[in-house]
Amino acid sequence: FDPDWSPDGTKIAFVSLKDDGRNNEIYVIGADGQGRKRVTHDLVSKQSPSFSPDGRRIAYMAHHEGFGHIFVVDADGRNRVRLTHNQEHHRDPAWSPDGRTIAYHINNGNVLDGATIHLMTADGKYLKQLSDVHDGHDLEPDISPVGLAVSPASKKTTIWGRIKLDFVHK
Repeated sequence: FDPDWSPDGTKIAFVSLKDDGRNNEIYVIGADGQGRKRVTHDLVSKQSPSFSPDGRRIAYMAHHEGFGHIFVVDADGRNRVRLTHNQEHHRDPAWSPDGRTIAYHINNGNVLDGATIHLMTADGKYLKQLSDVHDGHDLEPDISPVGLAVSPASKKTTIWGRIKLDFVHK
C-alpha cells in the first residue's frame, strides 16, 4: 500500500508486510515489477513513502517511541536519518519541487481532534506551521510545482498561498 512513483517513472516505493509479517516496511520495485528491494529494516511500522524530486531519497513516517516521526533514507536503503524528534504524531511527508523542504501534518494521535500542516528543511530543521488547528483536519499535504501547499484530505481544499522557499532557506 501507499505507492509513490519515482520522479523518472522507473520505480515505485511502497509499503508491505511481505518479509516478516509483523511490521510495515518500505520497498522499492521497478515499474515493470522486477527488482523488488527492501529499503527499511527495523522493528517499527512505516507508511507514506515519498520519493525526493531527484529520486535519490525517500521520506516516510515511522512509529518510534510511541509517536509518528518523519525519516529520510537513501532509495537504496542506506543513510537513514530521523528528522522529527518532539512527542507528536508527524505524518505524510511530501517534498517540495526543489527537494529542499518537506511538508507534513501533525496530529495528537486522534485525527478527529484536528491536524495541522508544517514545513521543515530536508535535513529536519523546523520552519513553520502553515495551518491552524481550528481550520479543521488538514492532512496529507502536497507542495505544487509553483509552491502552493494544499491539503487534499481536508473537508475543504485549503490553500495557504505561495511558500517562498528561497526566503525560508536564507
